[in-house]
Amino acid sequence: MKLSKRLKTIAHMIPEHKNVIDVGCDHGLLDIYLTDMRDDIRVLGVDVSHISIASAKKNAHFYKSSNRVMFEVSDGLDSVSVRDEAIVFSGMGSHTILNILNRVKLNGNPLIIGTQTNVDLLRREIVKKGYFIAEEKAIFDKKWYVIIRFEMGSATYSDLQYILGPFFLQNLEYMEYLYQRERKIVQKRGRKTTLLKQLEKIKKETK
Repeated sequence: MKLSKRLKTIAHMIPEHKNVIDVGCDHGLLDIYLTDMRDDIRVLGVDVSHISIASAKKNAHFYKSSNRVMFEVSDGLDSVSVRDEAIVFSGMGSHTILNILNRVKLNGNPLIIGTQTNVDLLRREIVKKGYFIAEEKAIFDKKWYVIIRFEMGSATYSDLQYILGPFFLQNLEYMEYLYQRERKIVQKRGRKTTLLKQLEKIKKETK
């Protein structure tokens, strides 16, 4: 099965020996890939779209994964019984993800989240729920995505780490993307953003 770099990255960030709930599963390709990759996994894909769920079921039948992956229509996790599964979110904004999480009681579930918007807000709010950032990757798959694995536990982060992620120096290519993005913002506004000033300082320190 051909899977995007983004979804493959998410798949390989899921902890071993954990079943999965995939929120916003779309056509179910990540879920089918997971059952092909791991013999010990069961996956539940949920989506608010009846059309997407119907497509996911057809794909599961085509790839002969129907015995270990199930699909249900659900608005977020509203219709799901959450136990100790790893919960995956991809393809939706941070505000939507946080709204879904605020409506469910978590049981220390690992959270693997891929988002493009308001990543700093996402980090802050999930850390408030008693999580820490166990792993984070910035990948380019036609555009940049940040994928974070949160685990239950405590940690303290600086404002810069909330904005850029605690592992930001591990990916200088992504840092350069952010730097160029902020420079374009300066051209429109006529003044440097706080983030650009921080990035300029980091660039000098890492030369």
